[in-house]
Amino acid sequence: MRGPSVIDIAKVCGVSPQTVSRVINGHPSVRDSTRARVRAALDELGYTPNRAARALVTGRTGTIGVVSYDVTYFGPASVLHAVQGAARARGYAVHVATASSITAAAIAEVIQEVSRYGVDGIVVDTPQLVAEPLLDLPPRTPPLVFVTSLGSPSKPAVGIDDVTGVRRLLEHLIELGHTRIAQISGSKGWFDADGRVTVWRDVLHQHGLRNDLLWRGDWTPQSGYDAARDILETSDATAIFAANDSMALGAYKAAADAGRKLPRDLSIVGYDDSPESPYLMPGLTSVNQNFHALGELCMETLIRLVEQHIAPDERLLVTPTLRVRGSSAPPRPQG
Repeated sequence: MRGPSVIDIAKVCGVSPQTVSRVINGHPSVRDSTRARVRAALDELGYTPNRAARALVTGRTGTIGVVSYDVTYFGPASVLHAVQGAARARGYAVHVATASSITAAAIAEVIQEVSRYGVDGIVVDTPQLVAEPLLDLPPRTPPLVFVTSLGSPSKPAVGIDDVTGVRRLLEHLIELGHTRIAQISGSKGWFDADGRVTVWRDVLHQHGLRNDLLWRGDWTPQSGYDAARDILETSDATAIFAANDSMALGAYKAAADAGRKLPRDLSIVGYDDSPESPYLMPGLTSVNQNFHALGELCMETLIRLVEQHIAPDERLLVTPTLRVRGSSAPPRPQG
């Protein structure tokens, strides 16, 4: 028994087969209400695209690649999940490969590996910014979209607006009255980590505050614990900005071991708004990066490249949201 065809879906929805094809392929020129109706019918009737037939007609396979690195971390794993969801919602299959290291040579090798599967385009999400010209890729490489938050990206590129995210987090602490704000950064050389350090320094400098209370972590709770313990022993910081929620969790433990009560004696804030953040005691103030929107933006950009050969002339950014919870409060009065 054959599955439903594009013509069957069109009859159910009262639209043309061309409209159904546009929805399946993620074409932007479809009204939102029509797109929702067609997608609902596709799901209800169990439509499965015939990739071989589509490849013969369009010259495209309906498959994209995602190149990533160490998806055991919350950020890369969230980007991968978001891109996969956005791709599948548009009828694309996804081929995922991870690089063994973050050198240009290793990333180029994985991109070429994924290319051999006949993908229509590739999303490249790596922790260090590797400019496309440095990858030395063959001319027939599929279109690439880089995921970058800060720095000087290759184009086309999409990312989270970390400048806005870090600024809102720090200004929240400053408005509470904190003047000595330490940072536990992520791994040195990762553009997310180094970029957040740059914004942290700039914002504190603009407010006339110290911007040298920096401790390096490696994104893990243990590094957050070690750094926070040292901060509490050697500085007079009243607030700690951990560059991700995992390190903030380690900082919670260090504060508890030192007899510091949150947020009375110390404010701790994170970055990621991981699912566990609201359930810590107290709930962690953090920045939600909206990875779902990032995945949608990745696919919209990649589809424009694949189908229309149109690249954005600037990096496209998703605006993050500050989530204020119980871990941040005014500093305890001195004396």
